[in-house]
Amino acid sequence: MRILVVTPYPPQRDGIAQFAVQSVARLRGEGHDVEVLSNGPTAAHHWLDLSSARGVLALARRMRDYDRVILQYHPDIFLPENAGPERMAYTNLLVGAALRSHSDSWIVPHEPDWTCGGGRRWLGATQRFLWRSPSRVQLFTESDADRFASLFGLPRDRIEVVAHHADFVPKTTMQRAEARRSLGITDGAFVFLSIGFIQPHKGFDRAIRAFSGLPPGSELYIVGSVRVEDEEYASYLAELEAAGRSTPGTHLRIGYVSDEEFDRWLVASDAVVLPYRAIWTSSVLARAALFGCRVIATRVGSLEDQAEMLENVVFVDDDAGLAAAMLEATGSASAGEQRVVDESWGPLSGGDRAAVMDEIRRRAALERGSQEPFMWDAGQENGAGRTAESQQNALAPLEALPKLGMPEPGASGMLRRLVQVAVRRVTAWEIDPLVNHINRLHAAELLTAERISSEFSDGTGTTAAEHLRDVERKQEKH
Repeated sequence: MRILVVTPYPPQRDGIAQFAVQSVARLRGEGHDVEVLSNGPTAAHHWLDLSSARGVLALARRMRDYDRVILQYHPDIFLPENAGPERMAYTNLLVGAALRSHSDSWIVPHEPDWTCGGGRRWLGATQRFLWRSPSRVQLFTESDADRFASLFGLPRDRIEVVAHHADFVPKTTMQRAEARRSLGITDGAFVFLSIGFIQPHKGFDRAIRAFSGLPPGSELYIVGSVRVEDEEYASYLAELEAAGRSTPGTHLRIGYVSDEEFDRWLVASDAVVLPYRAIWTSSVLARAALFGCRVIATRVGSLEDQAEMLENVVFVDDDAGLAAAMLEATGSASAGEQRVVDESWGPLSGGDRAAVMDEIRRRAALERGSQEPFMWDAGQENGAGRTAESQQNALAPLEALPKLGMPEPGASGMLRRLVQVAVRRVTAWEIDPLVNHINRLHAAELLTAERISSEFSDGTGTTAAEHLRDVERKQEKH
């Protein structure tokens, strides 16, 4: 069978690209004639700019030459940066029409948008059109398949469940001692590993904060690279580097990691820490299963269902649970001993709560470069009697702020629309840095809120800042 796989592809540094390489290898091993089309110049046979209507139409024409088309789908492949709902809906219709034009088209969704598919708004309608267009949809867990069928109105028999790691094979034959020597890891240390592309939603900063409360004798390695040149990602990397310098035992190994080196890191570790804020499925979790790694992960997306292949995995709901699980992994505490004290608080660690709250406000103010403490709630003196509900109410102003983005041209006439596009391009050099800076300030406020709420979590699960990020993502998508 002649098959076209549409996907990001190496040397592009992308998790989907690495996933696709292994899928293509399996198809070729089964005897199929496989060609790859990527969304940019890569090692693939063909490439098209799929972020334009012209590119999607060219893809539809090219699909006719193949018996089957498999699309490794992520919205970033087809959408320009900061695309609004209008552009998202238009793209859904274009891609859906292209898939419908072929009698045997398959789609593998990576991080699909679950938020608008069931709605009655026009964006939800175009989303349903997209997912109903291919002949077959491949998902990674049974629960996702059931949810997908219900939300988007697909017949269940059109959805195939394939394990995320089905095409994965080990890339290293090294054992732990040899792998550690090759990576320069201290002999005898208990090694925690957080590995992958450096992005805020990966939550590697949470791993550093949880690790800071552990007793001496363990080490934390943050390994990976920044996937795209973006101000937000660069700022996050700078934050991680600063946190790493101030946390003894933390090592940042920043740089692109080959498949073989990636697996060596897994073999060399004692526990893989996946402190994600948001994710659907994880290739790191899938590869950890190949080597029987111990895994500590946050309970997000479909990770629990995906982790059925692992025998030694612990899921946590918040930063306090993450710290407790990491402490227990080292053998320093039992499951019932989940209190981790940050020694940097000194005499405040077990002392007066009012003094502790004053210190929290002082530190938050210093991080913002201000000398004035930030009061969570002026009606509660010194923060006494703080509850999750009162923290949420105090953060209501932040919750109302969506991420700032440049609006798309909205003029009705063609000439007016062209003028708006021209003005946007001419002024982009001046306006875009301001937009990026405002978004970074907003992200910094959310991060400060998260740090405060994680220090004194009431055990209810999602922290206030994580909740705000969920709201922000939904607002962006709508």
